[in-house]
Amino acid sequence: MENLIISQHECRNFPDVRTLDLNESMPLFCWEPNLENLYLTNKHSVYELNIVNKSVSSIFSLDRAVQNLSFDTRIVGLAYLSSLETLCIAVSSGELFTLEKNFSGGYQEQLVASTISIKLMEWSPSQDTVAVLTNDHRLMVMNADFDLVSEVDIQTTKASEEFVSVGWGKEETQFKGSIGKKTLNNTCGEDPLPVDVSVSKHQHCYPFSNIIFH
Repeated sequence: MENLIISQHECRNFPDVRTLDLNESMPLFCWEPNLENLYLTNKHSVYELNIVNKSVSSIFSLDRAVQNLSFDTRIVGLAYLSSLETLCIAVSSGELFTLEKNFSGGYQEQLVASTISIKLMEWSPSQDTVAVLTNDHRLMVMNADFDLVSEVDIQTTKASEEFVSVGWGKEETQFKGSIGKKTLNNTCGEDPLPVDVSVSKHQHCYPFSNIIFH
């Protein structure tokens, strides 16, 4: 990162931003690729800041989008999907919304997915996969159509029981960790196999593999 240099620096003043209730030290924000609009959030709303005319407008509100809105419900994720020209919004109560511009210049919101809760949302750099972390520590991975691809509990206590060991060669030659190695050494010590040293110089030794899938 040391060889990176700043190619352009520009400062814009948005007087109307001061009127927004940005009571967080680091509100969520994202850019359009053409850098024409900046999207900014506070606890309950998403705002569009137009860089050209310096206007600020509210384009999404939890009061309208979420039924039975509780006091601690808030926006926890915001991303602009370039390929779809769509905003994706994650809400702590478990909803995922998309926000797409219509022909009249307004925005059309759509509920695309729902789960028990959302703590974090992050899209892949290619924007074809999204990962969502729930409050009960479940990691959900979805594709760009919001179809569930996988789901795992990242705090499961049974993870060690779900490993499957696959190896090549005889069972007594496979490495099985510290406990298995100790057992193997004891077994080999009790009944060593004779070695024909007369032909050993003509033999080649190949390493074996031990692969663990989870």
